[in-house]
Amino acid sequence: MKAKILQIEVNENKRIIAISDIHGNLQRLKTLLKKINYSHNDILFIVGDTLEKGLYSLKTLRYLLELSKTNEVYMLCGNCDTILDDIQNNDDDAQMLEYITHRKNNIIHDMCNELSITVDENFKLSSVRDKLISHFAEIFDWYNNLPHIIETQKFIFAHAGLTSKKLDENQFFTTVKNDDFLVQDIAFDKYVVVGHMPVINTCDVVGCHNPKIDEKRKVIGIDGGNVIKSNGQLNAFIIENFEKFSFESVDELPHCITKSSQQSNEDSINLTWFDGDIELLSQDDRYSLCRHISSNTELYVSNESVWVRKGKQQCNNGTNYRIEVKKGEKLSYIQDIGNDCLVKKDGVIGLISKNMIDISL
Repeated sequence: MKAKILQIEVNENKRIIAISDIHGNLQRLKTLLKKINYSHNDILFIVGDTLEKGLYSLKTLRYLLELSKTNEVYMLCGNCDTILDDIQNNDDDAQMLEYITHRKNNIIHDMCNELSITVDENFKLSSVRDKLISHFAEIFDWYNNLPHIIETQKFIFAHAGLTSKKLDENQFFTTVKNDDFLVQDIAFDKYVVVGHMPVINTCDVVGCHNPKIDEKRKVIGIDGGNVIKSNGQLNAFIIENFEKFSFESVDELPHCITKSSQQSNEDSINLTWFDGDIELLSQDDRYSLCRHISSNTELYVSNESVWVRKGKQQCNNGTNYRIEVKKGEKLSYIQDIGNDCLVKKDGVIGLISKNMIDISL
């Protein structure tokens, strides 16, 4: 199926704000909009994956739908949003049951809870489909009319990416799921703003969740790993006068204060989705010592970040980067890793010795 394209002209004197991959985290969205002083004078683009994985898919969607009635809001379809298509058209009850069993936080649960419909091992979507579609008609109408690509005078928005500079040649599926778009060779005449893939998954030296601008290709990735990564953040990418770029972000991590300074280390690595093959060397109840295959580097990672994909041990949440800090700096505390702590500073992920921080805040 060809991608649906919406072509619009926007007022260059208004701020353009792009947010992607909210994933049902309504409170974080509201906090971010407040932080950037969002108002009806702004133009808001929601670049897909409004739903799923977070706690409040239905509430988040309703909030944005109400906002769109008074403000200039444009929303795109993401791969996680296609669950609304599955509700309408997927007749495989076993497959849908497997989905909602595997993913506890989803809009099917939210809808059924509102209608006092029990979701258990005997649940059959086919038996309640008509009731869901009827009760939530506004939501399904919204989904069925979502564009996959939005083109403005200077920018193009798509959830996961494009496979062709000729917009009408792009297929629906590759606009909502194009996992390696941020590292592909294709370049564009207008900036293409995408979410979908957390930008930290393209950082093989120092991990960073901040928006990433590829000026040569004219590609901007804005997914901060919100909900998907335990240390992720929700980013708002801000465009002013079509040429001035900035961003703000929010997370819900606790804070700590540095008690001394630390210099960064050379030859650091960050394990990514694209290069996360490891050999597990040892493991206790909390940490794993692993060897990163491609760099032949040994490092400690948390046990929950070690998993198996396609028969290979993987880790895409590990780093040996020692973050540069000065005494008295405020950092986001993520977790303990052996004798170190994993922290975040201005979107950058790194390690610092436990004895160098005060986490009593």
